[in-house]
Amino acid sequence: IELYFRGLQPAQIAAYTAHALTSVERYLADFARVLELYEQGYPKGAIIRITALSPRTVREHLALDVRFRGPEHQYVRQTLAQRFLKTPYEPTEE
Repeated sequence: IELYFRGLQPAQIAAYTAHALTSVERYLADFARVLELYEQGYPKGAIIRITALSPRTVREHLALDVRFRGPEHQYVRQTLAQRFLKTPYEPTEE
């Protein structure tokens, strides 16, 4: 997650860390989900239950949230949300 905030793309992170690309994308998606739920006002315990992530992982994600909350990180945060959070289905009007 920190590498993503430093400007690396998921494929670059996967190569650098020797993790599978699908794993890196899952880590980023999990982080984005935790942030979204926290910003919606869910307490840590609820986030743990909803995401099925460990308490430690949720704690670490929230600590990263504090670290990367500044205005200089807003673009990356928006990119994370757009790329890794599923948007609800919105039917088109015909």
